[in-house]
Formats: sequence, structure tokens, C-alpha cells
Amino acid sequence: MKENNVRMPSVAGLFYPAGEKELENELREYFAFAEKEVSGDILNKARGAKILVVPHAGYAYSGPTAACGYWALEHVARKPKRIVLVGPSHQKYFKGAVVGVHSAWKTPLGRVPIGEKFSAGQWHSRGVRTEGDMFDAEHSLEVQIPFLRAVFKDLMLVPIMYSDIPSSELADIFEAVDDNDTVFVVSSDLSHYLPYREAQKIDGISNKLIRDMATEEAEDHLDACGKIGIIAGMRYAKKLGLSDVLVNYLNSGDTAGDKDAVVGYAAHLFYK
Repeated sequence: MKENNVRMPSVAGLFYPAGEKELENELREYFAFAEKEVSGDILNKARGAKILVVPHAGYAYSGPTAACGYWALEHVARKPKRIVLVGPSHQKYFKGAVVGVHSAWKTPLGRVPIGEKFSAGQWHSRGVRTEGDMFDAEHSLEVQIPFLRAVFKDLMLVPIMYSDIPSSELADIFEAVDDNDTVFVVSSDLSHYLPYREAQKIDGISNKLIRDMATEEAEDHLDACGKIGIIAGMRYAKKLGLSDVLVNYLNSGDTAGDKDAVVGYAAHLFYK
């Protein structure tokens, strides 16, 4: 049953465990992997974290890489009061971007309140529509919430979903919603359904484009389902004078899938 103005989970039990204890145990395993995998140098850079790029597949596939990103983010020196969560729409095509208007998102680990950065009119003046139902079936944002809930107990969320929008316009939205207490989380997988070695090669090109902040080249050559969000993050990171570090890269052939047709996953951190 749908609770009043609360977004209910749509992929719990599919992309990640629906039970609280089972989910906590799975997250604990992923964070244990991350603690061993992520270097001290990356954690030191993460003290200045501003934008995190993480994957959004089922946890069995992308969970280890996502955990590496969130493990790094947990080491940020100034704990954010607000997370602006940005992801692509897989379910519906539309022009522009929308922001969620629920009062909270429910997860197996508890509710996460939605922050009201602007009024509906102020959002609209920035080219962002205010919507509720548009978010109900979308997984790209939902799968980030348990990780965020595990890392930041006091979490205020601003969910933004985009479809057909230029990366430059989305970057302007980043700038409009930013303040000193905000961290951005950008949701995206990399290449899809290529043979293992070919995926590694293509994803290597994508990871280098991100590392080099090569925004214009990335428009044509970045292979990612959420490339608009990544490039928007790159554009805004360049404006802020941030640097990038690749926290972790794996593909589904490394985790829970075969190597004939894999999906790539990367965690990138833009930091001061």
C-alpha cells in the first residue's frame, strides 16, 4: 500500500535485498571489499569530495564498485547536509529534467527525507519540472539510496532525473542547486553487453575521458547509459576547478556475470 506522499521502493527484492538484515549484511560485505580495495591516497583526496559517479545495476553486479565510491565519499571532511542525486530515466522519455516532490523515499533501512531546495516556481524557472510519479518505477536513483543511508545517517535528498537534455543545461542545474553543504551523486553504468576484453578497452577510453575532463570529446566517445549526467558533472567540476580520480572499475564479468556480454561499472570522484 502506498503511503501518503512517500515514494515506495520499486526494485527492492530485484536489484537489492528487500529485507533490512539481508540488505545490511550485503552492504557490509561490499564495504569490506571497498575497505581493502580503495587506497589511502584516494581516501585522502576524498576529503574534498564534491561529485561522485557510481553505477546503478543490481548489487550482485555493480555493488562492489558502488561500495568503493561510497566508501571514499564517507571520508569527506565536511559531511554534506544535502545529496543531489542525478540519474537518467530508463522507463520514460521526456524533454529536460524533473525533480521529485515526495516528502520522503522509503527503503528497507528507513526513510530518507526529500529536501525542498526551491519552490516549484523556482525549479520551473531553472528549466526543471516538479514531478512525483515519474520516479516511481525508475531504478537508477533508487539503488543509490541504501548506500547513501548506510554512509550518512542524517541524509536529505534532492532527486533529479533527466532524459533528453543537453549536458550543458544539466550542468547549469548543478550550479543552480549547489551550496557549501551539497554533494552530488551521479548515477551511470558504462558500456553494455560487449565481450569482456572489448568492454575493458571501451571503458578504458571512457574512464580516461572522465579523468581528463574531456567534455567535448566525451559527447561523442563516452560510452555510458548516463553519459549526459557524467558530462554535466565534468562540466561543473571543471568550472569549480576540481580534479578526478578513478576509485574503482569492474565489469559484470568480474562480479556475477559471464564474460560474453558484460556491463561496465566505474566509480569516479571529483574532488577539491
